[in-house]
Amino acid sequence: MFRRYEPLLKTAVDAFPNETSFSVPDGISPTTFVARFRDARLSYLKFNWASNIDRDKLLSITGKYTISLDNSSGKVWFRQKQSRGRPSELISESRTHTSNVPAVQRWDSHTPDELQAACLLITSRKLSGPIVIAGEVPSDLILTLSTSFDVSLVYDSTKNETILM
Repeated sequence: MFRRYEPLLKTAVDAFPNETSFSVPDGISPTTFVARFRDARLSYLKFNWASNIDRDKLLSITGKYTISLDNSSGKVWFRQKQSRGRPSELISESRTHTSNVPAVQRWDSHTPDELQAACLLITSRKLSGPIVIAGEVPSDLILTLSTSFDVSLVYDSTKNETILM
């Protein structure tokens, strides 16, 4: 799923702090598009995908932008967050950055029924991915799960693991 949104993420990061807007492609709802765009950003940061996106810049602007839908125009915007209250440079206490990226879950064994259950829970937002599955999931099962649920399964041959998100 990251690769589908990679060019959009690169455009947004390169243009920041300028605003960037994207039209929602046909066949996907605007809220799903926003969610998948955010998932792609998290996936890129968490799994260190090889890409020409400026990772250092993306990390440095984390928390300084928002990805949001403008219902009136139907466009998705990547823009700076608006400040609230006192400017941050006037706040004297030190702050530590905490990440709200979910911990990676690792499954060393699985059954097709367990994978189907995980896909159902991820699709219904009862469980958040990614889940790293040891070994390769059969391609026919990947096809069945990715077409039946709003998930993506990607096999990483270098690590001999499948990533479910």
